[in-house]
Amino acid sequence: MIRDKKAFLSNLTLGVGMALAVSCFAVLSQMFNHQSGIYTPYIILLAGSIAYIVAKSVGELSLMYPGAFGIWTYIRNAWGNFIGLGVVLGYVIMLLLVAGIEGKLLGQIFSVLFNISHPALIVTALFLFVMGINWYGLNFSKRAQIGMVLLLVFISLLLALLVWIKVPEESANSAIPAETALDSLLEMLIIAFFLFVGFEWTTNSANTSRKAAGDIPKVLTASIAVLVVYYFLFSVSMQAYLNHDTAHHSMTPHVSMATYSLGESGSFLIFVLSSLAVLSSFNVGLIGATRLIYAVAREGYLPESFSSNINRHGVPVWPLLFLGTSGLVIAVFCAIAEIDIAILSEVAALIICLIYAILLHTALRLRTLHGEKVSKQQKLLPAPLINIVTGLMVTVIVAIIADKGWSFEIQFSLTVLFLVMVCAGLMIVNRYNKLFQKEKSQ
Repeated sequence: MIRDKKAFLSNLTLGVGMALAVSCFAVLSQMFNHQSGIYTPYIILLAGSIAYIVAKSVGELSLMYPGAFGIWTYIRNAWGNFIGLGVVLGYVIMLLLVAGIEGKLLGQIFSVLFNISHPALIVTALFLFVMGINWYGLNFSKRAQIGMVLLLVFISLLLALLVWIKVPEESANSAIPAETALDSLLEMLIIAFFLFVGFEWTTNSANTSRKAAGDIPKVLTASIAVLVVYYFLFSVSMQAYLNHDTAHHSMTPHVSMATYSLGESGSFLIFVLSSLAVLSSFNVGLIGATRLIYAVAREGYLPESFSSNINRHGVPVWPLLFLGTSGLVIAVFCAIAEIDIAILSEVAALIICLIYAILLHTALRLRTLHGEKVSKQQKLLPAPLINIVTGLMVTVIVAIIADKGWSFEIQFSLTVLFLVMVCAGLMIVNRYNKLFQKEKSQ
């Protein structure tokens, strides 16, 4: 039974909106380009079941600490401040990488639509618009999120329907023979899982009233259900279109689908659809990341100005400006530079798989303290099942590092980045532990 229906809808659009970025169309395209691409709709269903297990574990954590600052609270209570800070930093880095990916894809789309060589101004305008929304407070940005996500889902499913209607029946029902080797299907499953990344951001951004906090587990699983239905329907239409015209495999398949179904007028639809996808995902990213940074600063692990400088709408000014400006700069740079977004995507995948593995094991670790309380509100997942999914995340991490053929320079850079993160985390923890000890002694 849903306790607060209005908050439920608001929180649902946070989880769904974070996942429905422009890059999700690129992921679908990558799946269809795979040798077993005709199985894409069914692989999406299987990937959704794995995401459901992660969602149930995160929902379990939200019941242990209702109304808390999400991921930071869960990790810190299970593993300590150092790992908690590392996860927060990982989320921030992932958010900035996603901003770069979205900026690059937007640049490609706008270059095609408007025949411009430098789409940086449009990308800048969209990101500044999101920062402006967030400046006016949490409630305002959440209301905007509801409208953006509902319109985004409606337009994209309308596009899928128009394509399905126009594609000849014989093309829609045809299928290209595919190899069904187990390793091929497993690779597609891993790719499909990233269609759901971001649903857990609800815990960092959600309405924290007592009534709404009790609905968070339902919000998380409902987000997965909505995403599964959405991706399944869109992929079925996309499959029919690609069977009809196999020449249009690209990282932005929705562009050619709109042109095919609506002609020149499809350009406007794609402009709105792509803009909404970026606005909704970056809006949720800013909401959640700003609150995470604020929570960490409030505990004394970041400069005091990150938690004390609040505008009249209740928004932490410095976290918003820092995250928004950083995301804007990276998005614009990627939009105009020759950047291989595959590398950005792989690094983001590494980070999120590591975070999900930690979250899954965090739920198991904290069961010894809060399992009885949670079991009264929802059925707990079997520990072996959680361990299997955790092992899958670790396997993906190893596979990305070992099998992607990254150059020595990229591997070296990632190693240096990791060491810098560890050293920075140790320095922050050590510094503020000394400050706290000094204050206690006084």
